[in-house]
Amino acid sequence: MIEKISQRECYGDVTLDDGVRHVLWRTTPEEAEWFVQEFEKVPNLYVADGHHRTAAAFNVGKRREAIAKS
Repeated sequence: MIEKISQRECYGDVTLDDGVRHVLWRTTPEEAEWFVQEFEKVPNLYVADGHHRTAAAFNVGKRREAIAKS
């Protein structure tokens, strides 16, 4: 699936000051669901860099979910 998606034209391609390149591709809802299913197979995940942003994003998602339910 990743090979298929990465063959498309990207909508974002930037190399930051630290030399790390970030390339972004759009996915269909079905393709996005594939990624969700693949990550659900990972029993534990440790984010070494960016863990504060990851936690903040998780909290924002939970708040949005609570607002949507109310």
